[in-house]
Amino acid sequence: YALGEIAEIETGRLKAIAKHLEIAFVVLVHRTMSTQRAGDIPKIQDMDGGGAVQKDADWVLGLRRPDLALEHERPEDHESPAFRKWAEKMAAARNTAEIYSLKGRRVAWGTMRTFDFDGKLSRFSEMGERR
Repeated sequence: YALGEIAEIETGRLKAIAKHLEIAFVVLVHRTMSTQRAGDIPKIQDMDGGGAVQKDADWVLGLRRPDLALEHERPEDHESPAFRKWAEKMAAARNTAEIYSLKGRRVAWGTMRTFDFDGKLSRFSEMGERR
């Protein structure tokens, strides 16, 4: 089956099950490699099967790690003012994740929140409440 065919079949089944059980499903979709390298704000079109996701999902959230995006901007001269400025930005961005609203009912597109992120445990927490 093509990815779109599988997405269509599975999404229909998931929605029916969710409605019957009165629960929500969270489905994770991977961003394509080319968009991961760019470090841009995520978009539905960046996702594998993006058309099916846009059509069928009630809510779509995108995740961005600012420290990973900044890593691509690292100046080579470690003694330069540009490197010191980059290091300050990197220190502030490290261990954070931005959650973007890409689709949702009565929700505007854009940054929803920034969270602390523990990559070793894949755990999100409120800013400043890291344990």
